[in-house]
Amino acid sequence: MYWKQNLLSRCVEFIEDTKMENGIVSQEILNILRTMFITRENDAITNEQFSKLIYDLRETQHEANAVRIVFEKLTNCYPEEPHFWAHLARYYSYEEERADLAIIHINKAIEISQKKDPLLYHIKGMCIKNDILDEIKNVDHIFKSQLSDKNIQISNIINTIKLKYKDAAEQFEITRGLDNELHGYISHIQLITDIIDMGYRVSLCENRSEFFQKFKDSWYVECLDEANILLELAKNIDLENNDYFLSKAENGILKLFGDYSKILQTWNNLLPYSSNKDSIRRLIVRTQIERCNGFENMSQELLDQLLGYLEENIQNEPSNGVNINLWFRAARYCSKVSIDMAIAKVNQWKVNTDLINSYYYSYILNVIKAENGFTKANIRAIELMKDCSYKARFIPNRTKVYEWLGKGRELEQLVSNKIIDLKNTELKKQKLKLLVGIVSEWEHPGAGKIDFLDGIKIYFRPSQGNKGKGITFDDLGKKVYFFAGFSYDGIRADDSSVVTEFYLSENQKGGDTKNEVAIETNNLRKLHVDEIVDCTVVKITKNFAKVKIEGISIECNIHISQLGQKKFIEKIENVVNIGDQLKAKVISFDHKYGWELSLRDIHKKNSGNTEKFENKPFMGKINKLYDM
Repeated sequence: MYWKQNLLSRCVEFIEDTKMENGIVSQEILNILRTMFITRENDAITNEQFSKLIYDLRETQHEANAVRIVFEKLTNCYPEEPHFWAHLARYYSYEEERADLAIIHINKAIEISQKKDPLLYHIKGMCIKNDILDEIKNVDHIFKSQLSDKNIQISNIINTIKLKYKDAAEQFEITRGLDNELHGYISHIQLITDIIDMGYRVSLCENRSEFFQKFKDSWYVECLDEANILLELAKNIDLENNDYFLSKAENGILKLFGDYSKILQTWNNLLPYSSNKDSIRRLIVRTQIERCNGFENMSQELLDQLLGYLEENIQNEPSNGVNINLWFRAARYCSKVSIDMAIAKVNQWKVNTDLINSYYYSYILNVIKAENGFTKANIRAIELMKDCSYKARFIPNRTKVYEWLGKGRELEQLVSNKIIDLKNTELKKQKLKLLVGIVSEWEHPGAGKIDFLDGIKIYFRPSQGNKGKGITFDDLGKKVYFFAGFSYDGIRADDSSVVTEFYLSENQKGGDTKNEVAIETNNLRKLHVDEIVDCTVVKITKNFAKVKIEGISIECNIHISQLGQKKFIEKIENVVNIGDQLKAKVISFDHKYGWELSLRDIHKKNSGNTEKFENKPFMGKINKLYDM
């Protein structure tokens, strides 16, 4: 094309013309120059190393050094601009494969930068990485040769690679420490897989299992463990699991494992004798994850074994958050792990790493604990929710629900969004726990809040409530039923599940079963005044014992005045505790507080009977309070 003729001279003249005679550097001019010569596409299709204009220069100019001339002109005219020096370094690294000049120029960029710029450290890491890849090419060339001393030469080069790798790893670590973006992880993982692949190629081993067995306790095993650690950390950033380059890096790691059965045997053989047992245990866990396609498909026996390995690692490496991350991922499918055990581990994860997922799961677990009746967990949950929301303020999908509150016990109540289809009502009824709250805020049809668990707010869209008929401003203060899940920005209701008590009763009266809102699959009966029921204490407040009744999804209340006969009760805990099983009488229904129960009326019923009071677990407490 005509405009590309004499492109080099036009670029040089333009750069010279932008330089002001008074020496003042215009930020606007710098932005234009960066856009023209620095900014590049970097997606899964193109993965360009330089800007479009630089590629045009390289392809159309007869001058072999056209690109270098432009970058040198930029650094001459603007010697205080570190990114011009950095891209001259990239040119030497990628185009001329001159690692020595690349390092000189990137060090210059870092030196003159007014702040610690993560991009500059990443470019330095990439320059060293490219140098290592050239060393690997040299190893492959010598390996294929007929040189008599090729093994000695290869050994010497590998020792050089180890030293250079240490430097590259340091630059990538600095990069991650400054901005914690994916590129600082992916480049490091790719370098490790390239190095291990080289080691395998020159090892003359028949398979990768034999290779790792041959080099037990070697640098290669440590590198493989490091790659897996980096992958786990990177997945905490790529929440949607849709980054092309991270997926490619993960596939590179998986290829290193080869046959899962053989590699597992290798790790198990190495474990008793290895000087780095923590790495071997992590590699066993990682291999089992891939072999079973996730922790959710493992037997309880295997989960117990892997949790035991990770417990040992946590004790040996208390500051390594990856061990706790893996432990938690396994624990959620193990029936032996309690909410309290999980909270303790996740708190340790949070303290040691400060990663957003540690805050996310910490607030979730405390909400679950609060919902299960431990009121003190409310305050902690609210604090952690605020911390998580603040940390997630720059995450694009921070309002997306990744976990749902489900039925069951302990960690079974944590249900992944991967198995919940929001359009499948029956599946939601089967898996999710129905909650009860009060509509407390109605800003507009697209924004409202539900009060839940003494101060915890749940976001919802009123227009989608009541099966699409909407929840209006007039519904403020009314009770609603709903399913809820956890986003990084707080708890959010499944909008289509939110129904008011009035809507529910109206549809039930009309007998319209198609529109009837299913409270839960286990909500098989209604309560009646004067009915005697079995119930379990799930929460204690200042004035109420909250109880759950089998077959009824909502909590019922026993007021402190209804716990004793005649004598004053100072504290509810003097009579009942969370987990206690009781017999109680239904005495009334209140539209604000729901069903109210009484133990006093049970006593009255039995006052003429010689049998002992029916709530046998509490005989010691009850006898002190009742005149029996």
